[in-house]
Amino acid sequence: MAKKGIKIPLQSDGTGNFAVVEGTDLLFSRIRLLLSADSATDRTVGEVPFDTTFGNTLRRLRMMRNTTALAEAARREIERVLAKWVPEAAIDTIRPSIEGTRLSLLVTFRERLSDRVTAPIRLNL
Repeated sequence: MAKKGIKIPLQSDGTGNFAVVEGTDLLFSRIRLLLSADSATDRTVGEVPFDTTFGNTLRRLRMMRNTTALAEAARREIERVLAKWVPEAAIDTIRPSIEGTRLSLLVTFRERLSDRVTAPIRLNL
């Protein structure tokens, strides 16, 4: 039996319950949740009260100079949190886009066991 979970962002299934997904859609939902949550740092508390280490520290990168080094730091942070919280996922591609003072990353992921690729996630720093 396939593993199932709640779809992120939260949606209704039309019957008053949360929509449930499985397979690559579940992996995508787990990654979206992970990349949308701030984890604890030396200056902040995490967003998830029962485990403040859940999430990422990408928000700390927002005030840094927009260079290729910033894109690399973001890539490393994404790899770090994936390895810890969603080890069955791997980064497939990261396409940085630097426009003035704004850095966007278009990231696709793949399942390690099946090599199926998820839909891309756009991160704006």
